[in-house]
Amino acid sequence: VNELRREFNDEVEKKTAELNQLREEHEKEAQKLSESHKDEKEKLIGSHSQIVKHIKTENEKQISDLTKHHRKEIEDLNEKHKSIIVSSEEAMAKFKEGQKRQLDEIIETHRREIEEFNNHHTREKEELTDQCNKQVNECEQSIHTVSYTHLRAHETSLHLVCRLLLEKKKKTKK
Repeated sequence: VNELRREFNDEVEKKTAELNQLREEHEKEAQKLSESHKDEKEKLIGSHSQIVKHIKTENEKQISDLTKHHRKEIEDLNEKHKSIIVSSEEAMAKFKEGQKRQLDEIIETHRREIEEFNNHHTREKEELTDQCNKQVNECEQSIHTVSYTHLRAHETSLHLVCRLLLEKKKKTKK
């Protein structure tokens, strides 16, 4: 049994030594691979950095070009806007001028109508005044003085009431 134990222990030591040797080889291989991958990683990082720089440069150029293009479009739109404003102002001025002319024509037409109306009524007034004066003259020429007795003879009941009221009024004033 002791011998079996010794053999077993020898075998364990042998296997442990093999295992330790394999571990060392594995660590060496892992380190080699790590260094190899480190080189590849650095190469990839360098390549990636160059690609990123290139893309960044291209993007900045495109942004710059778009900015220039947009500024130009904005300038063009501003010019167009100014042109439209000027055209609108000119059209509005012409419209106002036309409206003013129309109003002036209407005012002039009304002024003439009023003048004609006044002239017509002035003539009518003069004609009526002439007719009234003529009638007054005719009445004055046809008026004859008559006596108080004659007036009383033609007096109506209405005239009588008026005459009596007037006489009463005269008496109260005195």
